[in-house]
Amino acid sequence: MSQTPSFWQPSEQQYKRFVWVCMGLGAFFRLFHYFSNRSLYTDEAYLANNLLVRSFGELTQPLDTAQHAPLFFLWVQKFNLLWAGNSELALRLFPLVVGLVGLIMFGSLLKAFRVGIVGGMVGFAAFAFAHPLVYYSSESKQYIVEVLCTILGLLMYFRFRNTTSWRDYLVYAAAGVVMLWFSYSSLFGLVSIGMVHCWQLLRHKQWVQLRIFVVIYASWGISFLLNYLFIIAPNSLQSGEIQSMWLDAFAPFPPTSVADLKWHFITLFSLFDYPLGLNWSFLPPYVPYYFTFAVFALGAMIVGAWVLYNRSRAELLLLLLPVGLTYLASAFGKYPFSERLMLFAVPYFFVLMAIGAQQLYQALAQKWPKAVWLGLLLMVMAPMISAVKDVAYEKEFGGWKRREIKEAISFLKMHKKNQETLYINHIASALPYYNQVQGLNWTYQMFTIDVVPPVNERGILRQIYLNKQQSDTFWIVVAGDSEMDKTATPLTHKQAFIYFFDTHFQKLQQFRAKGMYTAQYRFR
Repeated sequence: MSQTPSFWQPSEQQYKRFVWVCMGLGAFFRLFHYFSNRSLYTDEAYLANNLLVRSFGELTQPLDTAQHAPLFFLWVQKFNLLWAGNSELALRLFPLVVGLVGLIMFGSLLKAFRVGIVGGMVGFAAFAFAHPLVYYSSESKQYIVEVLCTILGLLMYFRFRNTTSWRDYLVYAAAGVVMLWFSYSSLFGLVSIGMVHCWQLLRHKQWVQLRIFVVIYASWGISFLLNYLFIIAPNSLQSGEIQSMWLDAFAPFPPTSVADLKWHFITLFSLFDYPLGLNWSFLPPYVPYYFTFAVFALGAMIVGAWVLYNRSRAELLLLLLPVGLTYLASAFGKYPFSERLMLFAVPYFFVLMAIGAQQLYQALAQKWPKAVWLGLLLMVMAPMISAVKDVAYEKEFGGWKRREIKEAISFLKMHKKNQETLYINHIASALPYYNQVQGLNWTYQMFTIDVVPPVNERGILRQIYLNKQQSDTFWIVVAGDSEMDKTATPLTHKQAFIYFFDTHFQKLQQFRAKGMYTAQYRFR
């Protein structure tokens, strides 16, 4: 007669129910924020303004306002605007669908890596509720597509690595070729897959298969080379915008100073906060920020790497090599190792964490069942709390990226006169989008006010006074986070913009919304 274990061991049926619940909740969170239909964020608006005025062919040329996105992603977005209209929902439809598909497919990825029931529960919960994954499922940028490409790339490897069917060969080759035009970062995952697979075939002396798969992986390389030569290099790298915008996100390697070593510790902390969403970042200012670090999750990932090292080094390389290649590209100044540009790597980390969680459960649950379940819960509690909080406080969803310009526009519709000109800062790029799609036909000019003096006051004032004959009053529309604080040093872009107009003109009325400020002025 078998002895009943003293600790809870979830069954296969309970695991399936858990996954369905997490999948349902994860889908709800993604759909909720999609249909809340928040205003376009600055970068979304920059990209949308390109999509509105360009044809499919013109999207192959360098985009305005330093925007960069894979060509096939741009074409899908353009197609959606043509058939579904120029709305935010149309712009965010493809990322939403991709986010939901990724939620479904991640369970298959855990199964492919033979993650146990308990580890699968941890990994799937983290993926379903992680704030960055939920957020980018309702933002009209390409980053959630890169997550799906990571998942599909790994699943393709497990599906086709031992095939002998010519149809499978063609599907495998075509999938990789196309994927590289939807996601720049998929290069790191696909190169890793090719290297690991060819190494395995070489070890086992499978010469026929090796020759076939070398041709397949070469077709992927040719696809990326064409993409790089005709799209990426002339459009994204020529201007140098990426290097200047992400200056602090390139790895100092080899580290030669204490500051270089500090960069690596800060980057590790930042990755667990964003894009992994595992840190308890919602706790400050109540506790010091370093107490918010997800130490349980990091420990599980280290254990997961150790398990794979002993079980299957090829599978370990599939998870670690893409991150290592990204770090190497960062060290050469080619790819920022930070924030949303690392979102594609989230599945790698979550699979490692799931494998480690399973091992910790098997090793410790018999002796310390309550402590083990508490530790496992703490690994995923932060994203679960964040997901609920983001629904309860929907107006705060997106944090500093939340800029409710639609509320400012509604105020302007009630108070603005037709002849009054609008002056906007460069972060308020959503106004040109809404000006066009809502048929407002407002006259506006965009200025960049220097944060550090001297400001080109004379030139800007000359442009403003040229419009004085139209009306003695005008409006400003400013996007940004910090409100006016004349004592701040230095002033933010938003503060500098407001301070400039407060200094030279008479303010009549003002309106504030999340991340937005608009005010009416009169010439003195």
